[in-house]
Amino acid sequence: LRIDAENFEGDDDKQSRRVQEQDTPNQRQAQKEYRRYRPVKFEDVQQIGQDLSLRFKAQNLSLEDVFKQLIGGEDKSPLDKITLGETIQSLQKPPFVFKTKEDSILVARYLIEENEDDYIIYDEENSNLVSIVKSVFRKFLSNYHLPTEEEEEEIVNDISRVIVHQRSVIEQALLINPDQRGGYISSENLKQAFKQIEVNLRPELFDHLVLYLYSFTFDIKRLPYKKMFEKFNREFHSEHEEHESNISRQQSDRGGVHQDQQQVNQQQKVEQKQDHQLKQEEANKQQALEKKQKEEQELKSKQLEQQRLEQQKYNQIQKQESLKKEKSHTSENSKNELKKQESNHQDSQHKVQKLSLIHI
Repeated sequence: LRIDAENFEGDDDKQSRRVQEQDTPNQRQAQKEYRRYRPVKFEDVQQIGQDLSLRFKAQNLSLEDVFKQLIGGEDKSPLDKITLGETIQSLQKPPFVFKTKEDSILVARYLIEENEDDYIIYDEENSNLVSIVKSVFRKFLSNYHLPTEEEEEEIVNDISRVIVHQRSVIEQALLINPDQRGGYISSENLKQAFKQIEVNLRPELFDHLVLYLYSFTFDIKRLPYKKMFEKFNREFHSEHEEHESNISRQQSDRGGVHQDQQQVNQQQKVEQKQDHQLKQEEANKQQALEKKQKEEQELKSKQLEQQRLEQQKYNQIQKQESLKKEKSHTSENSKNELKKQESNHQDSQHKVQKLSLIHI
């Protein structure tokens, strides 16, 4: 990433350089201490960041644990500064692992130096705020996140469903991929193979799948793709050894790299039949439930009707009793009225007789 100084020289600069070439060796040596470099962009360290992110996740390291090592402990505030030299030293200690020392320097420059200018003067005394370094480091790790147990369980289940239903298609795509020799494939080619056969894995699902495969080799370019069938396709585990043997024979035969279409169709029919059976069982359960609910509703209706009839019968009995009592009461009143009339009649006769006697 170093840029030759001549790329930035104008006429005055060239004249000045010709004068400087006549300087003493000590002066020329001092001028070499500060060389001009092209600024480090995200694209320059993106692959390194992906590799580190996977390594940290494989070790189940939280981002805070990584920050402690990066900035040198917890005692630094967001407004403190950290120099390029200190960052280089931190990145050369665990848990950071780089293929070369130059990679660690490249990442340190990305975290500390400004990248807006056309070129940068390399100086290990250059510094940046801790808060800014943390923010840039998050981007460098592509927004690092460790899933919770519940999230991880859901992710594994989602991946398993895809692997189970599309295993034969996935294997066919991997067989014709030239990168899969020896049972390994790069992350990029694995993504491309899934894309070609339209296996739609959400980004978080694909990242988790890559993380699982990465944990065996710690090399994003050598993922043991066969391991995903062992973990995410357990119902086919008993057939794995025979299937691997078939794959080896197909690889030895130039024409064997393409899986027989009839076998694919047969496998798809088996899967469709299984899906149909599951749907039929679900439909039968739903019908049985609806039938039971209907029977319960009918029984309840009968009980309500029985209660209504019993209440109606009871009301009729009560009405008859009331009429009977009322009739009895009316009859009694009639008798009393009759007796009263007879009594009045007798009184009248008695008075007439008395008056007759008095007259006589």
